[in-house]
Amino acid sequence: MASAAAVVIPNGSLRDDDEVNAERAQRGKGRRPARPPPARDPPPPPARDPAPRVVKPSKKRGRPAVEPCPHGVRPRSRCGTCSACPHGRRQRQCVDCGGAAICVHRRVKYTCVDCGGASVCEHGRQRYACVECGGASICVHARKRSQCVECGGVGICEHGAMRHRCKECGLGAPCVHGVERRNCDTCGVIRGACRHGVKRYFCVVCGGKGVCEHGLERRRCETCERAGGAKCEHGRRRYFCKECGGAGICEHGRQRSTCKECGGTGICEHGRHRHHCKECGGSGICEHGKHRHHCKECGAAKVLKQLTGAD
Repeated sequence: MASAAAVVIPNGSLRDDDEVNAERAQRGKGRRPARPPPARDPPPPPARDPAPRVVKPSKKRGRPAVEPCPHGVRPRSRCGTCSACPHGRRQRQCVDCGGAAICVHRRVKYTCVDCGGASVCEHGRQRYACVECGGASICVHARKRSQCVECGGVGICEHGAMRHRCKECGLGAPCVHGVERRNCDTCGVIRGACRHGVKRYFCVVCGGKGVCEHGLERRRCETCERAGGAKCEHGRRRYFCKECGGAGICEHGRQRSTCKECGGTGICEHGRHRHHCKECGGSGICEHGKHRHHCKECGAAKVLKQLTGAD
């Protein structure tokens, strides 16, 4: 067998092909294999014109039209005439029908103190009118906002008096007959008067809400007051009873509305009872500038009127 041919290298030495191949193979062992070329995303398809979108009709129904009732109230359920019970009230709040909003004490359940209604606070008062709870209708002067002179309540007229007691602009103003408008029999100006000339709330014939089952005014009926808890065991109204700790009695042992130290609503800015204050135009002051029950001129006029009516 013939030997491998000799390879001539530049430095003049002779080496066989086998040695050269072995050396080349030894050099190639530590090399890393070549990386494959990175994969490329296929080119996007050519853009096409979008097809026109077909809008399908919605299956959701709109709110049905609510027509007003024959009395012009919308919706019909809010009409006091259409939804009224046989007694002319809302059936839910009717005592005679036994509405769902009436409790066992014949009051609205939401405002009943004995039932602990949601609008009654821990002091036994309506939450919005409680001074200690800071009700929404109490101003910064601890008075009812509508009756506060400093806050300019809606119940205060431009003369600085209670609007319904003001002699110049309210019902206390004298009518054409020279008598207080609210006490004049000729004018007959009575708010909420029925056809019998009495306030509908206290009319026995009309069946007003203020008339109890005994045919008396509910606030003056001893039986109803005791049954409803308005009168305590001492024979007084629970609200003004000191022994029972009524809510109308302040910490000084007086009625809260007439206590000067507590700043009751019955005390005017002059430190007097608003009813008997001349400067405030109290309703207890007659047109002659005297206390109404001590004025001889008013008393004589009243007697003369009675005699004239008797004739």
